[in-house]
Amino acid sequence: MPPGTPTPLSMTLRFKSHTTTVLLYAQPTDSFTAIKTALLTALHARNPSGAFHDAVIPTSPDQVMLGRPRDPKDLSQGFTTLEIPEGEPENGARGRKMGGQKSVLDCPQGVGLKDGAVLAFKFTDLNDENEDGEDEEDELANAEIEGTWEVSLPSYEEEYGSQAAGLQP
Repeated sequence: MPPGTPTPLSMTLRFKSHTTTVLLYAQPTDSFTAIKTALLTALHARNPSGAFHDAVIPTSPDQVMLGRPRDPKDLSQGFTTLEIPEGEPENGARGRKMGGQKSVLDCPQGVGLKDGAVLAFKFTDLNDENEDGEDEEDELANAEIEGTWEVSLPSYEEEYGSQAAGLQP
């Protein structure tokens, strides 16, 4: 099926960075690599120059980091790195390999995302290796600092104006 064609089982994922929101349809069992590839395809289609908020849009899905909200009902509390489990589920959960995916954990359903979930995204440069052999993505994930996810959320006044808020007659 072509990317972006919804089915009754599809879920909508909202990807945010700076002031941009990208909506993508995905199956609950699509791998995160396939979802990141669809995100990069959408960004390249919208930004043919290859620039996105003073950054170069990467070509590899490995250069995209995803973050999930600390509180899905209050995005202003910030985001944390989305941990995508490797390997098979524990405690006898259904963990068979599916269609080339590592396991059922490498998908939105496997990490507990629901339809309409919001994820932050940012780009990393994986070409640089540090002395310990860890790549830069691991280094960023291990040393995450609050506020590193650059997501701008509009206020009610910005969205609807101060008159709608009842601040001016």
